[in-house]
Amino acid sequence: MKLRLTAAPVDDSANKQCIVFFADRLGIAKSRVSIKSGEKSRHKTIQVDGIDGKTLLSLLGISPVK
Repeated sequence: MKLRLTAAPVDDSANKQCIVFFADRLGIAKSRVSIKSGEKSRHKTIQVDGIDGKTLLSLLGISPVK
């Protein structure tokens, strides 16, 4: 998934905006969303606690790849 942020990559503001985006989109607390890898990279791996992959894709409106 590609996500374009408006926050500059300074003082973790882009990472924070990314977490807020997913939490708001999924209707969950920000504490359940974390960046698993890529904190300093353009490519990040996001972890969402308590939601399985299939449900996550559904909530984001993404069709699973078969």
